[in-house]
Amino acid sequence: PIAAGLAGALLAFDYYPLRRFKLERGGWWTPETRRLLLEKVPFVVITLLLLGMAVWMRRQDGAVGGGEAFGVAKRLMQVSYVWAHFVWKPWVPFHLTPVSTHMLDFRATDLPYILSAVVLVGLTAMLLWYRTRWKLGIVLWIFHLAMVFPMCGWVEQKYFPSDRYDLMAGIAWSILLVWGLWQWRQRARLRLATLAAAGLLLVGLATLTIRQVARWQNGSVFFPYVLSQIGQDDMYYGPVTYRLGCSYLAEGRIQEAELAFRET
Repeated sequence: PIAAGLAGALLAFDYYPLRRFKLERGGWWTPETRRLLLEKVPFVVITLLLLGMAVWMRRQDGAVGGGEAFGVAKRLMQVSYVWAHFVWKPWVPFHLTPVSTHMLDFRATDLPYILSAVVLVGLTAMLLWYRTRWKLGIVLWIFHLAMVFPMCGWVEQKYFPSDRYDLMAGIAWSILLVWGLWQWRQRARLRLATLAAAGLLLVGLATLTIRQVARWQNGSVFFPYVLSQIGQDDMYYGPVTYRLGCSYLAEGRIQEAELAFRET
């Protein structure tokens, strides 16, 4: 349910740039606002059905956490960390992997999780305060929160944020980047600097893309890369090594496949 937060994103766009309602006092419960909320009901119903199915399936797999081991404090810190993680991760696209397992064992009092909660609350408060001066800011923030919402691991104790989860939420930061470059371009003194910055950014991202695509050629290239990111003590080391062995076997590399299977 990667698009489960779509209703919230659409409501944010109704605020700006469509300007169909206002966030000021008295602007929340007007006839026009109620009509906008009713428009979102089908999306909310579909979202609840999908989330319910997802939770049921995860419960059958034994992935749903609860009890003292996954209490309210730890659950909130996990959600805060994921929300904050996808704020900075698109800007630092290094060490990308489908299996990022650093969250499988953590404490609610760990510094990265406390900082994530502080950043989350601080950014929300600041953007709400400046909502009339910078409408785009609060809209992009709501879009980010809505798109990442279903990927926060609300009910899963053994959870990790895969890099692919940012595919939709990253749209917000693309819009922000374009807006920033356009604002700089409007100033005559910064036009040359803007063009240079945009060119360097494109070259850098193109280079990273070429490197990342090269790792997805086939299983015998991809799985060794994943193993280099997680380490031998990781719970996913065995399953990934098994898949590597299957890839070697499919390519007829029998000896290498045997070695991989022995490590599982």
